[in-house]
Amino acid sequence: MKPVSVPHKTTGAYQIRSDVSTNPGLSVTSQLNVSTNSRPPLTNQFGGCSVAESMWIDEVDKLCVKVLSNARIRNFVSVNENGNAVLCEIMRYLECQMTMEDVNEELAIPLSEVTPECFNIVHEERALSICRKLMKMNGFERISNCKIPEIPEEIR
Repeated sequence: MKPVSVPHKTTGAYQIRSDVSTNPGLSVTSQLNVSTNSRPPLTNQFGGCSVAESMWIDEVDKLCVKVLSNARIRNFVSVNENGNAVLCEIMRYLECQMTMEDVNEELAIPLSEVTPECFNIVHEERALSICRKLMKMNGFERISNCKIPEIPEEIR
């Protein structure tokens, strides 16, 4: 039997491996909930986001957890074009462990100018990217039985 997750030493968050077993005794859902509930939401931590943006990010977080925790949805995503890359992107998004170097790379700004607001911007861009990729998957909402969160006007 392969372990489903390993604890991360610095944060206590759980990282899901790509070889998730189908053993019913191993619950991906509960481990994902531990991971996402233990991390503080970036939007509330630093402020500067509207209520609509904050709610949208929360909905995207819940959708990502549902995608990874539900085998049927995970299979649907993986068989789509670039599906495995999307699953990996979702896992990295849920880990939510960004460094100043990550922000520097994504926003192309000097390290000295990286602020907490920059972390929110990168987090929002990653959520937006995932949403757009899921929207391109024909039949995703029908298979997952949930609606992809509508992107607020402020973010578009």
